[in-house]
Amino acid sequence: MVKTQQTVELDKQVVDTFEGEELTREDMKFLFSFVEDTDNWKNPINRQVNFQCGYPYKKMQKSIAKIGRAITFFTGSVATVIQVSTYEYRFIADGYYKTIGA
Repeated sequence: MVKTQQTVELDKQVVDTFEGEELTREDMKFLFSFVEDTDNWKNPINRQVNFQCGYPYKKMQKSIAKIGRAITFFTGSVATVIQVSTYEYRFIADGYYKTIGA
């Protein structure tokens, strides 16, 4: 997909901050890509994310929180996060369509 100049500029915009870290729209897209429905990003989310074995606990917790923020940013819904195993977490959220009542 070719990005237009407008898209490139939008992706650079800071849209959130987390513990002093500025998150751009591009950051949010990256985080959301771990959990979005591959057929349609507006569908409900029910995705398991496997963090690398040995991933530092504090960094993993920050990533989980940031993925949750990305879900809210794109869909307006709030994710439920369930720990499946030491390094696996399931993200469940209503998604955009259900959030807007479509």
